[in-house]
Amino acid sequence: VFSDTADPLTYMRVVEFLDRIPLLTRVTIGKAVIERCQRVGRGGGRIASRFVVPHGMLVFVTDDAERADRAEYMKQVTFMRHSQALDGGAPESLVTLGVATQPIPTDGRAHDFVMIQGDIRSDPGFRARRDEIFGAIDVEPMVDYWATHRP
Repeated sequence: VFSDTADPLTYMRVVEFLDRIPLLTRVTIGKAVIERCQRVGRGGGRIASRFVVPHGMLVFVTDDAERADRAEYMKQVTFMRHSQALDGGAPESLVTLGVATQPIPTDGRAHDFVMIQGDIRSDPGFRARRDEIFGAIDVEPMVDYWATHRP
């Protein structure tokens, strides 16, 4: 099931999340997203990126795979990054928005998203396997950032 943009409440939460990103940060993220989409458009493959913003985290995926595969991967990586942040001390109110789209150039612009909010704590076995598959992240700078930049 792809993202439901027909549900006004869900869609407005996504718009609100994006709108709360400070303007200069939004421009920087936008340029990075376009660059990644172009890079995958030229060489194929997949790029997943994580951006820390004052009110949460944005996970962006561009992938030349079929839409269903791209959307499923985006959901998985978003959940994993969210759980890593929480396991590392992020606030329980953390909101993580995952967005996936096609590379540039391609026909059409399929976009899918997932929004995760809430406390997800993991046992050590899950954490080890998750970090092995998706890569570990240094959460400490993110936690410090959120402690001083809460909106």
